[in-house]
Amino acid sequence: MFDIFLTKEVVLEADPGVVALYGKICIGDNLETLIASLYSWNEAMYQQHWESALGRLVEGETKSALITSYADPTVAKYIFWWPPVSRRRYGICSKPYAALRSAAPSFFYLRSLEINARTSNRDPDGRQISEWKTDIRNISLALVKIKERVAHP
Repeated sequence: MFDIFLTKEVVLEADPGVVALYGKICIGDNLETLIASLYSWNEAMYQQHWESALGRLVEGETKSALITSYADPTVAKYIFWWPPVSRRRYGICSKPYAALRSAAPSFFYLRSLEINARTSNRDPDGRQISEWKTDIRNISLALVKIKERVAHP
């Protein structure tokens, strides 16, 4: 099983003036909650991004990025994303990254799709990184669901 989506539940603890929605990412038997800022991207933009990011894995790319919270760098110092990688017939996802922004937003967005080249399941200090595995077919099925959500919001 694999899926990523936003719920309609508004995050009440968001910063003043910021609207955010809760979302979910399901990888195998694991279900994680995410928070997506709606400051710069709306729900459709997240869906379109996820469609593109998962499409790369299904088409044979070995790395991608699922951005789960994006806001213009003039108002947010971090961007949150899950780094899925494809290893043979499996899609593997580790805990999300919070990346400090130091570049223009368009540069950061494009680089986030390229920098996910991690091939080790250890962090720089040698500690095990939590990973969840799912079959690439499950990612294909999720892609179909996301395309439906984009076509029929």
